[in-house]
Amino acid sequence: LNSDWSVFNAFMYRNVDFYTMHAVTLPGFGGSEAPPTPAPGVYGLGVENAQNAVWNWVTENGIENPVFIGHSFGGHLALRLAWEHGDDVRAVITIDGGPAFPFGHSDQSPEARFESLEQTANTFRSFTEDQWHAQLSQMAKLVVTDQERAEHFAQQWTSVPQDTSIAYTLDFFASDISHEMGNIKCPTLAIAAIPDDIPADEAANIRVLWSGWFKDSPRATVKFFEGCRHYVMDDRPAKLDSTIEQFLTGDNFVNVDDN
Repeated sequence: LNSDWSVFNAFMYRNVDFYTMHAVTLPGFGGSEAPPTPAPGVYGLGVENAQNAVWNWVTENGIENPVFIGHSFGGHLALRLAWEHGDDVRAVITIDGGPAFPFGHSDQSPEARFESLEQTANTFRSFTEDQWHAQLSQMAKLVVTDQERAEHFAQQWTSVPQDTSIAYTLDFFASDISHEMGNIKCPTLAIAAIPDDIPADEAANIRVLWSGWFKDSPRATVKFFEGCRHYVMDDRPAKLDSTIEQFLTGDNFVNVDDN
């Protein structure tokens, strides 16, 4: 969210001899042209458009049996693509990006969820540009251990127009496919980060949340990266590479693994 393709730059260089990779930047990020701002009260178009655009790229370029990998918001998109196109997808990998943002709305009624989104939207839109940038910069300090990288992410995020950033964020909050995980047909690897500076009960809740999301997914594997912040690609590069390689070359990814 708010980042361009370069978040996977180091991963791609490390693995250039193993995979053919196509890196995606969503419109409005990385200096690209932003999509139209949705009308007030309309949520989800950005997610749907991004999902359709990625799949169109796959079909137009004749890519057969793709593996979708995404981080955070991109991981959510990857899961949506696997849910919609599982028969034509070899595998899906999500890095700390779940089927629903941990927003506490999965069991809400549509009316209650809409009301929550409206409240959040009003809060976000009340921020001045400086306040919005300050919030993003503060968040960046929490998502990766290396504070030089945190500054890099802060600069990336704050370069996105505020309206575009808010619209995508609200779309992410609105999109919940947690009840569809059992319908994903392709092998699925879900990697969840557990930072070392959070209370034990919060870490336990992360485990419960992720295991619950994929408990009915017969071809899913859940891996928890301990002592790791949100940008797993930066905090645990070697472990990430080996975990993905083992997943894509092995055949023993049937049950949820919370070890």
